[in-house]
Amino acid sequence: MPARPSIKRENSRIATGAKIIVVFCCANCNAGYKATQCRQVLQDVGTFRCQVCGVEVYSWSGDYDYIDWTAIKAKLKRRKKR
Repeated sequence: MPARPSIKRENSRIATGAKIIVVFCCANCNAGYKATQCRQVLQDVGTFRCQVCGVEVYSWSGDYDYIDWTAIKAKLKRRKKR
């Protein structure tokens, strides 16, 4: 079973409007994550920490919240030698 994301929220409000998938990358270890951005009725504050190294990947405050954080794996293409 995968580890649960480390998310800290000050408020949890009902989402309104369109939801947008946003991709983030840890600046320390390059782990990739995707989250759903949704507009909130009231302002929200939160942070997300990397599941691999524990560094803060993103923090937010305002009209948007970020939910459903999921680790993603990128497939790297090898360049052909010339």
